[in-house]
Amino acid sequence: MIESPGVAELAVSFYRFPPRGVCGSADIVVHASAYGIDDGYLARVDEELLVMCQVETAAGLAEIEAIAGVEGVDVVQMEPLDLSVSMGHLWMVGDGQSIDILEDRNARVFEDRRAPLRSVVERALLQAVEFIEVVESNLSVMARDIWDSFSLS
Repeated sequence: MIESPGVAELAVSFYRFPPRGVCGSADIVVHASAYGIDDGYLARVDEELLVMCQVETAAGLAEIEAIAGVEGVDVVQMEPLDLSVSMGHLWMVGDGQSIDILEDRNARVFEDRRAPLRSVVERALLQAVEFIEVVESNLSVMARDIWDSFSLS
């Protein structure tokens, strides 16, 4: 949960390697399976990084433009239910006040912004498809292993 530009800057630093951040990289050499080892990853990580910040409170929404302006923040997600709760409207997502605030902040944040480059969207889509394929493949292996364990009994 992000409530200020300072916290957003800190969040971005957790995903960047030194000297631009504090993220460590030992995990790619200590895992026995060698999962995640990619010779070019560290060289291109800053170009491929996507940092999403979630704003859930009225205090965060008051700073939404500054949060969205933090270098390295790519997406700011505003959560209507949590916003309503932080304003004292438990389970009242559709109350006029919180909806009006969300619409106002959306308009202010995106007023001068354009859609992301097509190449960024296409790359994200390809990564999503690859992720789904990996999950599907792993689920198939797991299902086979489970089936085999029952058939051996």
